[in-house]
Amino acid sequence: MQHVGELFAYFYTKLGERRGRPHDDLLSALAAAEGDRIAIIGAAGGVGAFAVQLAAQRGYRVIAVTRGDQADFVRGLGAADVVDYTAGDIAEQLRALAPEGLAGIADLFHEAEHAAPLAA
Repeated sequence: MQHVGELFAYFYTKLGERRGRPHDDLLSALAAAEGDRIAIIGAAGGVGAFAVQLAAQRGYRVIAVTRGDQADFVRGLGAADVVDYTAGDIAEQLRALAPEGLAGIADLFHEAEHAAPLAA
């Protein structure tokens, strides 16, 4: 089993090709400003829950992507909106909530390549 620190280093290096404190790398890689909408895929997981709280604290409008039964949990962490990935196409649901687009997507569930189509 990987040590949590190793898992964070792997994830954040993959996402942003950077090293450092995990939460700084994740949020800095998004290049979002206060009030911007961002999506966090895997928002109810251990790292995702942490990311939702940090992003909300920075003033980002977080769209949490998780199962519908986790909606109250992620809203309690600071998510402004929730996308239920079991209820249909994630990209369509994100576009409906943010027709003007997203400042960034943090995918804490899939391989890095999976988030690219969502950003289009």
